[in-house]
Amino acid sequence: MSEKYILPDIKDYNTLEVFLQYGGYKIVKESFRKKPEDITDELIKSNLQFRNGSMKVVGKEFEKFRKFGGAEKILCIKGYTAGPGMIQNRGIIDINPHLLIEGALISAYITGAERVYFLVGSDEGAAPAIMQKALNEAKMSGFTGRHMRSSFFNDFACQVELHLCPPPHLNGENFAVIAGMESRRAYPVQKEYGGNFDKLWGRDVYFADFETICNIPVILEKGWKWFTGVGDKDFPGNILFPVTGKVSNKGLYELPSGSPLRNLITLSGGALNDIEYIFISGIFSSPLSGNVIDNLTLTPAALEKAGSRLLPAAVIFPGKISLTESAAAIINYYCSSNCGFCAPCREGNLWLKEKIENIKPDGNDGDNYEKIISAAENMSILSACSFGDEGGKVIADIFRQIYRGN
Repeated sequence: MSEKYILPDIKDYNTLEVFLQYGGYKIVKESFRKKPEDITDELIKSNLQFRNGSMKVVGKEFEKFRKFGGAEKILCIKGYTAGPGMIQNRGIIDINPHLLIEGALISAYITGAERVYFLVGSDEGAAPAIMQKALNEAKMSGFTGRHMRSSFFNDFACQVELHLCPPPHLNGENFAVIAGMESRRAYPVQKEYGGNFDKLWGRDVYFADFETICNIPVILEKGWKWFTGVGDKDFPGNILFPVTGKVSNKGLYELPSGSPLRNLITLSGGALNDIEYIFISGIFSSPLSGNVIDNLTLTPAALEKAGSRLLPAAVIFPGKISLTESAAAIINYYCSSNCGFCAPCREGNLWLKEKIENIKPDGNDGDNYEKIISAAENMSILSACSFGDEGGKVIADIFRQIYRGN
């Protein structure tokens, strides 16, 4: 079994006391003695890529932000639940919040950000309170805020705060976060995939994600050569895989990239012979049929070649329910979670819901399949943000598979 460095099996590791016993905040102190350019160079050599789906190289992105961003910068780190089953951010908050804070401090230092905001959903149960507790512990110990200068013997200091994102899904998108923090109503204005530059209160802001940031202190502690040897050489490092559905061991698993999918299935108590199809990136990915998963590895390239995607991960085992039933469940989520701003997403999801619910029980409904595929494709193209775009693509792909099967 490979090393679990994001979610280690250590009792009470989410407390500052235990985190410090295992060398917590030591790496940030050492990093502050280096030049930001040297740390960025290590991250570039490590080939750490964002886990939010963009797969951009972190070191190169942070280097651009440092060089071309303005004098006053902000770093926003997303940790809200993007969709059903995607519990990796909640797992980080529950088990290792201080590693996340340490990674954020290093990221702020190398990019020159004066403020860091952790973005957590207001409907995430106890997660906001747990994250706030960790932030309070770090601040009281002088690891964040103005007392950083005396704690780390460095001139750099930044404020680290928690920001709650309200539902629906739109309020977790970059543009909506910015609008909400600036006390404006959130409107979808663009399709987004991964971290990017933007403006918040007139300052340059960059969006990252929890899982990616947690890798940074580990890389700097163990070295970029070690990291490039973990998992797949083209996408190195561990990945967090939430697993749910018709399996006996639901939960959150940490595996090296490039691990065989059958290993994850075995760990979660599934049986290869019983799987008709599976979702790897939750309801944002096209389903993979059971006859292609036996020799599949968990890398972005392998999943893309198979017709799906890897990140953000959320492995769902639907069991014996049909693809049509899965499509009905997915479209119900999109109907209840869209913001209602643009007609293609607002009306398109309702129209698709009605059509899917009225499919003939015998499955021989080719004319309806063609209409559903066409409408879903149009919704994907015309929706204002990535929510409608991704939903349309998934529904269209599901019914292409059903159509081919009939």
